[in-house]
Amino acid sequence: PAYQAYMGSQPSSLLTKFCGLYTIEYSDESGRRRKTHFLVMKNVLQPGRALDLQFDLKGSTLGRRSLPPGSILPPQERVVMKDLDLVESSFRLRLASLARRQLLDQVARDVDFLTGIGVMDYSLLVGVNLRHDSTQTCDHGTLPVDASYEADTKLLSIDHTADYFLGVIDFLQPYSTKKYLETCWKRMSHKLRVISSVDPGFYGRRFMEFLEGTVIPECEVQPFTAGEISNVGAPNGSVESNVVPESKEIPVDFLYKS
Repeated sequence: PAYQAYMGSQPSSLLTKFCGLYTIEYSDESGRRRKTHFLVMKNVLQPGRALDLQFDLKGSTLGRRSLPPGSILPPQERVVMKDLDLVESSFRLRLASLARRQLLDQVARDVDFLTGIGVMDYSLLVGVNLRHDSTQTCDHGTLPVDASYEADTKLLSIDHTADYFLGVIDFLQPYSTKKYLETCWKRMSHKLRVISSVDPGFYGRRFMEFLEGTVIPECEVQPFTAGEISNVGAPNGSVESNVVPESKEIPVDFLYKS
């Protein structure tokens, strides 16, 4: 009920949209009746797109790596990267100041809600599509973009070189006794700030600090050269004279609709 009420009051929420909870009842090989419960939810990303980059970000660092240190983005194999992969690269989400502020304000409301219901261990899922053409080439050939499906949160980079698909996922984990014991165990050898299993209040504050300070920093427009993907999103750089002024780049609403 709390989730339903919150989502009804926050149409721009980045929380995953649940479509329904279902149960399948069946007989196993021994003839015993079994039940399997599953959730159907809306895809955060755009079906049919072979995204150039994907990140799963929590704000913690212990074990939060998918690539070897020093790797260049994008990786040769399609992989969902994690916090340390982003921190050690030059990639950042570059947004106009109004879009950045509205996005962070909405995420803050979402995090306050998740903290209030006592859950943690959630992530910001980020998909990045560099703007080449209407189809995206991947290892399995060329896939047409599903134009009938519209992602809930799609933003345009400040220099119009990339589309960002964003959503908060995996927020069904309560801070249970098991998670509390995990916190105690890991704190024996690691600082609290680096581990994922922490109380919801600390988790939410750290998550927002990481997004605001590292993932989506305040930035200026930086020149972009096709092929230099390792530099996409670098927060510092000079403003090119041919860039559309910030006030004209995006509508007042931070959601970018193609």
